[in-house]
Amino acid sequence: MLAAVRAVLPPVFLALLTFWSGSFAGGATFAGAAAAHGGLLAFALLGAAQWRDPLGLGSVGRWLVPALLVATLASWLSGPVPRAGVTGSLLLPAYLLIPAAVASCWRGSRERRLGLWTLGLLLGLVAALAVIRWQVHPAHGAAMPLGNKNLLAAWLVILWPVGLASFAGRRLTRIGGFLVGISVAVALLATDSLLAAFAIVVQALLAAMWCKRARFLAWSGMVALVILIGLAAVRVGGEGSERGPAALEGAADASKGLQRVASVVSGTDISLRRRVQYARAGWIGLSRRPLLGWGPVSVPWTAGQFIEPVAGLGPASEVVGDLHSWPAQLGYEMGALGLGLVAAIGWFFARRRLQELAGARQRVILQAALLGIAGGAVTLVGNAAVAVVAVPAALAVIAGVALTGAPQASRGSDRSVLGLGCLYVFPAVLILLPIERAHLCYQRALGAGTRAAALAHVRRAQELDPGFPLYRARAAWLAAELGGSDAAVAEEARRAAVGARHLAPLWLAAGTLGFEAGQPWAEDALQKARKLDPLAPLPAFHLLRVRPTREDAVELGVEAVTGDRRLAKAVFWDQHPGLRAAVLARLDFEVAGPGGSTALLVQSLDTRPAFAFSPFAFRRSMWPADIAGVEVYR
Repeated sequence: MLAAVRAVLPPVFLALLTFWSGSFAGGATFAGAAAAHGGLLAFALLGAAQWRDPLGLGSVGRWLVPALLVATLASWLSGPVPRAGVTGSLLLPAYLLIPAAVASCWRGSRERRLGLWTLGLLLGLVAALAVIRWQVHPAHGAAMPLGNKNLLAAWLVILWPVGLASFAGRRLTRIGGFLVGISVAVALLATDSLLAAFAIVVQALLAAMWCKRARFLAWSGMVALVILIGLAAVRVGGEGSERGPAALEGAADASKGLQRVASVVSGTDISLRRRVQYARAGWIGLSRRPLLGWGPVSVPWTAGQFIEPVAGLGPASEVVGDLHSWPAQLGYEMGALGLGLVAAIGWFFARRRLQELAGARQRVILQAALLGIAGGAVTLVGNAAVAVVAVPAALAVIAGVALTGAPQASRGSDRSVLGLGCLYVFPAVLILLPIERAHLCYQRALGAGTRAAALAHVRRAQELDPGFPLYRARAAWLAAELGGSDAAVAEEARRAAVGARHLAPLWLAAGTLGFEAGQPWAEDALQKARKLDPLAPLPAFHLLRVRPTREDAVELGVEAVTGDRRLAKAVFWDQHPGLRAAVLARLDFEVAGPGGSTALLVQSLDTRPAFAFSPFAFRRSMWPADIAGVEVYR
């Protein structure tokens, strides 16, 4: 009984992350984050006995793991926003222990077979639910349960070879494997991920070279690939369009799908151009701090200074949570040292597993695991949302599956697993405890019945985790709503912006509150918000409010009104009619005179999931807020 429980622990652990705590929305909640962190630490205990070489890299390669941990610590301590990387740096050893934990759970052939069947069932369940959800909500594409189409595609690409290989054997299980393969193919189709399709092509080519004995795996993979390519030929191309079952009708849809491929090849595809834009920002950031980078998990707080928004390529006031390329993000955050160590670890791991193929206990399973890792590596070239932990956890579990297929002699023995694990887990829990308690207080603030009660909860979160900028910013915004802005409230907002370094909404809110409180630094804060968010109209307009007599006042007015024509009817112009006339003279449209009732024009945060502020910047639940209000005539 105990062996059976251990056998299903890896797929159960992965299911917990995939369906809840490791998804985009679930991981931002207190309960989801606490469950994900606790699950990672608890599961890592099972692999603690292999702490000397958890990835099976050999006598030379195993030293790369402690070197990576030391490099991560150095990057974290030397980075400009160390608070951003506390949780990620603390949980990195747990991720590195996951492969050893999987190997520990699947020591015997029965445990391995039961665990693989369960993993295959999990793959089929996720794919089937994604397809069903796609049929119910076709306009959103297949994104659930992870909450993002590209992340779901990466998860499926990583797991499908092992999932199908687990059904190899009797005729009945082969039928089940065929059904799972069909579900995965349709789910990948619904994600509209060209990168995932390319990853499957790479996997199919490798399968054709390796899997001479694994005819079932190669056959099922080819069938899935043919179905995917055949259906993709009649899909509507392009991100952001509404697609669903109706998109499978007609040759016009096929031509649009081919146009998407042609736009990618020609370099005009919007998604590709944005990825190039983010990769360029990552390269600039790496060139500024080449050795150790900006610190773990620093991209959402610092990369805004290097991203140059282009009209039509992305929306104004967009918060970039990742660089959409794991190598680019890894180089930006960890520098050349961290990027080189990770590349070396990957090379040693692949080399060792390929050497073990000849004497592997489960050659087919080892080959399937290597196919999954190869596909995951391809998808990570254009995907970097590792904060959604279900994807890196899936990659780590498949790496563990590769270890289970290796010769028995290549793995060490279990000794003092509990004691070794506690040396890491207990300190980690002690460090994470106040962070999790602060997250709980923040979650309670979201559900508070009054602004005063919400402010009390946020203040408590701020006391428990004083370095987290979001808590300080929310406290300042709530305090301003309740009693207006004064010097103390404005200073709190400014400190929040300084803590996050390069997040435009925090600087915009600080600048407006500082102006209302008469603080001398308000103009500098708004200038920084304008530099970080040049496509937004409100930073320029508030700069104009701070000093209407400045030399570039007309240019600021034109910039603001061009960005949002409603600003041409701001009450502010009543006191500056000459400036208003000069601004309108530079524009090609007319505006009715002032008068009538007024409304507040604001920048809204956390109103749309696709462009949310809190989840992307801080991995916290959405909490709608309005900042930087301007009174305008209706």
